[in-house]
Amino acid sequence: MNKNTVLTAVAVIALAVAGVLFAKNLFYSKRPDTPDTTYWICVNRECNHRFELSVDKLKQERDLPQCPKCNQRTTVRAYQCPSCKGTYEAEGHGLLPKNCPLCKAAIPRPQIGKSDG
Repeated sequence: MNKNTVLTAVAVIALAVAGVLFAKNLFYSKRPDTPDTTYWICVNRECNHRFELSVDKLKQERDLPQCPKCNQRTTVRAYQCPSCKGTYEAEGHGLLPKNCPLCKAAIPRPQIGKSDG
């Protein structure tokens, strides 16, 4: 094999891999356990608005989402209680409380690394 044949083969393989990765991302179907909605709380003391934002809309934001009520970017990520459907902030560094601060129901812990099968 000469050098040109080897370089051509490498280029063809690289293009094929790039094509497969492009098609995979283009037709990516999201995991069924991925939420469609994110929850936010405006921490502006005069506002304190709670709102939802779709994952698609969140991807379009360049920074923290803007509060739709006061138009400030003073928002923090919130979580929804599965019992009362209210939203609350994490306790710090993304840690969830053991009980909902609104209804006091136990908050289920995510089962990381566990499978159903």
